Amino acid sequence: MKAVRSILINPHERSVREVSVSTGNDRWRTELRQMIGAECLDVVQVPEDAFGVNGLFLMIDDEGLFKSKQGYTQCGDLVIAGPMLLCAECQLKDEGEEEEEEEDWLGDVTIDIDQVFEKLRFISAEQAAEILEAQKALAARLYREQGFNVEFLGDSLASPFFVTRKEQP
Repeated sequence: MKAVRSILINPHERSVREVSVSTGNDRWRTELRQMIGAECLDVVQVPEDAFGVNGLFLMIDDEGLFKSKQGYTQCGDLVIAGPMLLCAECQLKDEGEEEEEEEDWLGDVTIDIDQVFEKLRFISAEQAAEILEAQKALAARLYREQGFNVEFLGDSLASPFFVTRKEQP
């Protein structure tokens, strides 16, 4: 079992702190869920320009936008509901080196907490709604401009939309 350095971002507390995540055992997924208060985990790739580092991702609550009384964090174009864990991919081994175990894909985050804190913005539910609605509207407009039909399935922030090809005459 090994432990890797990750960063816990908590918009409720408006805090950013270093945490250690155990890997290589059967309990690591449970530990991650407990850290961020999630039943269902999702992974979001962090664009390189967000922190100037490649290979970062966020472990988030996949159902975060469905929960009430969430705190929100903005990082570049990403808006995330609830606590999240900033993680790094494990560096690939050179040819001929022993293969990693399945759970050893997690590596140490190499940026420091101050760098992370500088790039984040803790925002209100109203600000999150405004940003997310603008992003949905932009995506829908771009699809429509390319000749697709767009159908929204509800009016909440978490509501998905379907994109289908317009029928040709």
